[in-house]
Amino acid sequence: MKKLFLAMLICCGLFMVNQEIHLDSIIASFTAQAVETQATVVVGQDQAIDFETIEFDQAIEAEQLLTDLSEISTAQLGRSTQKLTYLDQSGQRQTLNLAVWVLQPINLEDLYGLENQINDYMASFEDQPLILNFEGWLDQERLNQLVNQQMKAGTYLSAITFRIDHQLNYTYYPDGRVDVTLEIDKYNHHNWQEEQAVNQYVQDVIDQLSLSRDQFTDEEMVRQVHDYIIHHAAYATPNDSEYLVGGSSSADVDTIAGISIHSPYAIIQEGRGVCQAYAALFQKFCDYLEIPCVFVLGQRDNDGLETHAWNKVMIDGQWYNIDLTWDDPIIGQESNDLISGGERDQYYLKSDATFQVDHQFETGLEFPSPADYEQY
Repeated sequence: MKKLFLAMLICCGLFMVNQEIHLDSIIASFTAQAVETQATVVVGQDQAIDFETIEFDQAIEAEQLLTDLSEISTAQLGRSTQKLTYLDQSGQRQTLNLAVWVLQPINLEDLYGLENQINDYMASFEDQPLILNFEGWLDQERLNQLVNQQMKAGTYLSAITFRIDHQLNYTYYPDGRVDVTLEIDKYNHHNWQEEQAVNQYVQDVIDQLSLSRDQFTDEEMVRQVHDYIIHHAAYATPNDSEYLVGGSSSADVDTIAGISIHSPYAIIQEGRGVCQAYAALFQKFCDYLEIPCVFVLGQRDNDGLETHAWNKVMIDGQWYNIDLTWDDPIIGQESNDLISGGERDQYYLKSDATFQVDHQFETGLEFPSPADYEQY
């Protein structure tokens, strides 16, 4: 597999470094109605890429592409110059000079090294972007897999991460070299010190309640964690003191006392949080107790659908839904004191059918729960 890149030459013959223009982008700039062709880059016996049919806005006046794309697609490794001929809007024949770069794909050794560095970064609380340089072409789909494989839906890590930005930048040189730079920036709902505080809180509660398989079944431990979190948490609302609505930027989230309301740290520090904080904290407890559990994203009907998070937990080999947020009767105030019997069981260890009355699951998360738990 080889990858074809093109950059426009200016009329004086100098090419524009740092400008990546893919073949479909160049053709699209001609505002043609449709170009129905398939071109294949071939270097030796290796097939590189197929360019699919390119569709354009039908409202734009059509122009004709005259160059056979296969002439461009046969470029060899390195840099070469090509010409693309077309008819402009007035019907005049025009020629666009191109500089063509053909890259080898990234080799396996470099790919594995890249994967390890990305995994380490994604699992960290590093507050600076990750910047990596490498040689060769990396497919965008493969890059997305590398970036997101640590962020699989259902993990605690996915519960506390709210945005990931990544981009590839290419710099082209006259001798055919291409420098590739990958930049990844990950945003968490809390920092490393706060994560350590969450870990310590969870361990302290486990010790306080003497939770272990020597003393309790998995369901009994889930019950105690469910009740403990509900007794010590309240759902945060804008009416709470110290609640601050975030800005318009996606990097700005609502906070309470300066802490993201989506973070479990908000619950252990301020006794308040939203569904994501409840679910993330429950997930952390289950991870410590080695009880299989996943973080679930979806929607809930609350006088209209709204984004929501809950968990699925495995008891006796069977998955069950559990929603601590909607089992908590305390909303909009700090729940400092234990409230005996204050918790509810409406969303405790329920089947998918029960949840689907007012919950909608995010597609792609397959942990079927066929029945309610009935042994408690």
